Amino acid sequence: MRKQYLLLWLWSSLLWSFGLEAQTTVNTKIEAFSAPELRKGGQRWALNQYNDKACVVLIFSNPECAYDKLYQDWFVDVSRQYSQVGWVFISTQQFAPDIYPPNVPLLYDEDGRLCQALKIEKTPECVLIQYQRGVWMVKYQGSLDERLNRARKENTPFLEQAIADVLAGRLIQTPFRRPIGCVVR
Repeated sequence: MRKQYLLLWLWSSLLWSFGLEAQTTVNTKIEAFSAPELRKGGQRWALNQYNDKACVVLIFSNPECAYDKLYQDWFVDVSRQYSQVGWVFISTQQFAPDIYPPNVPLLYDEDGRLCQALKIEKTPECVLIQYQRGVWMVKYQGSLDERLNRARKENTPFLEQAIADVLAGRLIQTPFRRPIGCVVR
């Protein structure tokens, strides 16, 4: 057991020394943005439309990624369950398949700026932001849950826990979870 901890410590130290630690934007300010909405003929959608929401969840997705397709029903269910939250899907591809809820904006990250600005590494990956004192702040970033982690038997709903914490006015206990999925190019 002691050897396992030592190996884990050595591995994490090695990753850190080579700059391979997790990239995250948690607790940073993001600028309000706009992007073309795929279902509305490229009409611009703007983040400031959601200033009155408790928080906004940006889910970065690639409709060609098998991992994203596993969440098809979940996308619909969770967007209905948390109606007081603003939901936005941001596609890395320029087409609008049927895997996303029809009542939720589907944006296209046409030049990859949103992925770069928010350090999105994989899809599906989410970013929970909150409008506080006139500024959008990143509160949670990473995996939606543990569904894709084959080493775990139970499925911990990371994003849903973060949403519940924000809605209750609590500090998010784990504001970053490394996403599992398809690499964003």
